[in-house]
Amino acid sequence: MQKLPLRTLSALSCSILTSQFAHSGNYIESTYIEPPMVAVPKGDFLMGSTQGRDDEKPQHRVFVSAFQMGKYEVTIAEFRKFVEQTGYPTVENCNHRIGKKWFGSGKKDGSWDNNIYAHSEFHPVVCVTRKDAIAYADWLSKQTGKHYRLPTEAEWEYALRGGTHTRYFYGDKPLSGQACKYANLSDLHAKTQSPKQYNAVYNDRYTIEPCHDYEVTTAVVGLYEPNPFGIHDMLGNVVERLADCYQENYNKAPNDGSAVVKEGCDAYVARGSSWHWEASTSSARMRMREDFIAALEGFRLALDTNGKALESQTGNKSFVKALTQAQQQARQNWQKKDAQLKSTSANGNTGTN
Repeated sequence: MQKLPLRTLSALSCSILTSQFAHSGNYIESTYIEPPMVAVPKGDFLMGSTQGRDDEKPQHRVFVSAFQMGKYEVTIAEFRKFVEQTGYPTVENCNHRIGKKWFGSGKKDGSWDNNIYAHSEFHPVVCVTRKDAIAYADWLSKQTGKHYRLPTEAEWEYALRGGTHTRYFYGDKPLSGQACKYANLSDLHAKTQSPKQYNAVYNDRYTIEPCHDYEVTTAVVGLYEPNPFGIHDMLGNVVERLADCYQENYNKAPNDGSAVVKEGCDAYVARGSSWHWEASTSSARMRMREDFIAALEGFRLALDTNGKALESQTGNKSFVKALTQAQQQARQNWQKKDAQLKSTSANGNTGTN
């Protein structure tokens, strides 16, 4: 499979984004893109689960100060500004290709701006390491005079739940058919289209959400309904890297919302599901090596407000305008797919192809 030139829309893309959006990050009138941020109020919650895996226990109460969470996952356009302004050296050995056995087919030759998921500037950036994400946050902090960083694990779960106490922020029942309203996950559409596009099959080892999210791999950020706090894509799209050193349980975990820091830490926490998996519960955790790099993982930012309840940040106007246009085009494509599904269903088909 050839590398896909970034200026040409991928034939594999599920969106009908036009070429006017290719490299649009270059045309945003700023040397950096300040992202839209959502104000998260102070509060407390029960972190973890009494019914989950061992690393989700013991469930414990955590107090979180007011802060702000990125409304969206960091996009290619935003990360591009960082690389262009700094000449930051990024890796070019990302495992991104899909084959019969899914990932690992072919050479490991992907980079953040040259991989099969770089459908547009408004898709989440992948093929970046945790160190890359921290370097980006530090650079943006210097440009703005604000303190951007990776979220702590407690902040992330608190923000995801948005005041809910159920297994998922939309309810307790798994595979309820509700997930596709809020997230890009392994769904009926991807199950049907993946064999056609990648010759890869969601077999019995995979759990498929019984709904249609209309995307096969990554999606433009912000397409789905937000969680109760108004934050998008925390449930799916890409896995998100966090600040905490991974520990096998919550024994002696901090209860003030701060990150777990350990000298010599070689594995960190990641949260959220991705387009390749079913919805994860609000307490589900993932262990990820410091140097791990692949194409299911991205990140979003937190903005430290020193505990002050500041108003949500609207973000760079040019970026938001261009992103809004990309979202509108993607949703128009969804409407076409939905009409096709209804047509096949009316003709006596199952509606899954």
